[in-house]
Amino acid sequence: MDKVAMRRVDDEQARSMAYRVRAEQLRTEANDAHQTLKLLCKVHGRTIANRWKNRTKDKRKAFFATAFPEILEKPFDVPPGRIEINKPLTESFMNVEDLSTGSNLISLLAARTLYSLSDWVAHDRLVQVYEGVKYNVSMLLEGDDETYGTVVWHEEHHWDPENGAPRGLVGLSLGVFILDFQTKVINLLMKSARMLLGDDVFKPSAGDLPLNTDDIIDLSTRSPSERYRLRAYTHPVRFSKEDLLNTLLSKLLDVQDNLIFLRTDPIYFHSRLQSKAAHELDKNEKSPKRGNDKRGSSRWNDLMEALIADEYQRLGLWTLAWRHGQTVLGILDEVPRPDADSEQAPSAEAVFPLIPGLENGNPDRAVTIVEHPSVPFRDNIFLPTKEDRALAALELVLECIADKRWMLHDALGGAPPLRHLFRRSKGNGIAADKLTFLRDISRKELGPDSTMDIMELLWNIAEPPRNPRLNEVERLFVGVDELVQKDAHQRGRLTARILSILSELHTGAALLPEIAAHPDRHHTLADNPKQIHKDQILADIDEFMTGTTSTHSLTTMFQDTYLFDGNPPSSSQERKAQKALQATWERVEIDFRDFRKKGLSELYQDQMPPEFVSPGFLPHTYDFTSCAEQPLITIHVKKKHIKTLHILFSPMSENSDIDVSWELFLQAMRAIGFKADRVFGTEWRFIPNNDSPWPAYPISFQEPIPGPKIMWKQARFIVKRLFRQYSLQRSSFILSE
Repeated sequence: MDKVAMRRVDDEQARSMAYRVRAEQLRTEANDAHQTLKLLCKVHGRTIANRWKNRTKDKRKAFFATAFPEILEKPFDVPPGRIEINKPLTESFMNVEDLSTGSNLISLLAARTLYSLSDWVAHDRLVQVYEGVKYNVSMLLEGDDETYGTVVWHEEHHWDPENGAPRGLVGLSLGVFILDFQTKVINLLMKSARMLLGDDVFKPSAGDLPLNTDDIIDLSTRSPSERYRLRAYTHPVRFSKEDLLNTLLSKLLDVQDNLIFLRTDPIYFHSRLQSKAAHELDKNEKSPKRGNDKRGSSRWNDLMEALIADEYQRLGLWTLAWRHGQTVLGILDEVPRPDADSEQAPSAEAVFPLIPGLENGNPDRAVTIVEHPSVPFRDNIFLPTKEDRALAALELVLECIADKRWMLHDALGGAPPLRHLFRRSKGNGIAADKLTFLRDISRKELGPDSTMDIMELLWNIAEPPRNPRLNEVERLFVGVDELVQKDAHQRGRLTARILSILSELHTGAALLPEIAAHPDRHHTLADNPKQIHKDQILADIDEFMTGTTSTHSLTTMFQDTYLFDGNPPSSSQERKAQKALQATWERVEIDFRDFRKKGLSELYQDQMPPEFVSPGFLPHTYDFTSCAEQPLITIHVKKKHIKTLHILFSPMSENSDIDVSWELFLQAMRAIGFKADRVFGTEWRFIPNNDSPWPAYPISFQEPIPGPKIMWKQARFIVKRLFRQYSLQRSSFILSE
């Protein structure tokens, strides 16, 4: 049998013919079934929804056990879904638990009938990583039912490599796999709908009662793990240049917020640095000293320098992502193409115009990875347009951000409340008696008989970067999310550094599917060239970091203990802190100018569109006392909100009893013109509305844990930061009539 199978695999012509025959069968079956299902849901959709709603969950499970016993035995292998330790890492949304919960089945039915089959290609092509086979034919997975799934011979379509291949083309073997999965989904939904209707399926309806978009579940308020697991039950992912750029800009502003604190709110910023550095020292010392003596050590100074450098690294990464996003949107100018008759290879700037470090590099290093094959197979690179090049580079930057997951493992492993969970046993794996907390979380989510083991996922995070697949990055994030989101008490014990890294990982992983949904996937890179570019970008970032932190002057600015004594600072200490931070900023600016031939402020402004002015990168003549000299802006507030604001902005002592909950604070901020959104975990971002009088840049706060009331120390930080950034004070609020 093995020899026969091997001969069959080696026979490329026979395999090609088998794939073409199977592709035509699946195309006909999928299109016919989809049209029938759409008609059925248009006539009887509301009847199906009502009958499913009236069934209890036990009856729903019995329904699937009777109608689809194969689901209980082997679910369809497709993300998103569960991960089991004793079985292969299969992911499935076609499982009884999810299909029986709430209105998931009706949502799946509406989503698959209100959208065309081509709208789901971006999701269904992530069913599994499928290398495919090199044939001289491809499959067109775009367009209406007449063209969707058709086989295209390359000899019949001699497209210009400069303009690219027709949109929606995938390898034949991958196309067969996608069509096969879509056919399974449609057939399952068809059988479910007919069984729910019974004999009524053949009766005419009194009127069309179709399903609509309101029947599709909204995942915006769900946890990240639920959004990942249930994304097949909601609207399909669609590529939007504007949404992509807005997300990148939001994240860039969030990272920039920390650097704004470095200049405008040193009291808040130094307390965060102190907490992070003290945690690092405690993690590496068996008997850490709690006095001020450790703050004068060289280790302390090195940590402070590393923490500040990390902020600049994050700024560099997200600025790079932002610039590529601008190119996709068309904000940046077109890079002139080399003459078609010229035999000279295009320069590095023409190939990848936005990757720093390539301006004076070897052009061949970039040119060798840009090919123009006649067939856009997976193991080749096909970057015919500026937008495709920008998308390819943006995808690499986001993967570089998501690949920083080993930092998360180190942070989790070093956290005092979780350190014991990360001790490996002498045998294989992790000691079972150390997993009670995580197993409790798993069983609360999946039931007492679940075999899911989050720890295995967390250990995978610590593995060296190996160019992970898109679904692997998301699966790793979901595993971490199970740890962080399911228990508020444990989440509150995590450090700010852990939450910060989680936010980085979440944003990077969330943007990757958006890029994967781009209608023209020519920017997809092969594994080896992708790794080359990934290493190249990381090298550019390292070079950037070396240029900004090569001096010891940065360290000496933080040797005075007045900046890190942990006590409420006096006015003289604040002035000293402001002076030291201003000098530090100038020192970094000098280093950056020596390295990049342009100051950080100038370079950052060059990267922004003309209408965007960064509030955090101001000239060196910036006066820290300017907030107090600005004219007072007043706003009318209702009585229920002005009480909350007056309590917060009133003079208070450490022994004061602050009767303000986090929910009241959110309501008050929204009432005075701010939009409040949860970023991740306990982190909230507040952005002034377009019609509000406040400067249009964000500010972030941490929700109190275990809460719900705001403590004195946090209230003090909130008030000081609101005053420094928006000149808000007690007299700014007037009771409305």
